[in-house]
Amino acid sequence: MSLSDGCLLALMEGDELTRFRTAANTVLATAPMARANSRRLGVAGCGMQARAHVDPFIGTFAPDQISVYAPDASEASAFAELPHERHGIHTHATNDGHFAGADIVVVSTVQRHR
Repeated sequence: MSLSDGCLLALMEGDELTRFRTAANTVLATAPMARANSRRLGVAGCGMQARAHVDPFIGTFAPDQISVYAPDASEASAFAELPHERHGIHTHATNDGHFAGADIVVVSTVQRHR
């Protein structure tokens, strides 16, 4: 809304803002704790939030390897192709959820209430 005349300036869908804000906050919180030479990224999950996190982590840490885990191996494999196609980074799906050698691990999974 314009402060000068009260006219509507933009309509923004809240889910998109939340997605970007959450990823930005994660990167900002991780940066001071990560080693300067962090080059291997692990991502647990492959949903909307996991997808939102990959590009900011690539932009900030420039990983040369990304490992992806999801309970559904085919989803993990499909997700792992995206950073490779967009950025040329070596990516692979891991079927056991272990991120041996990862410098940073992003956990972006759904919490199920019981």
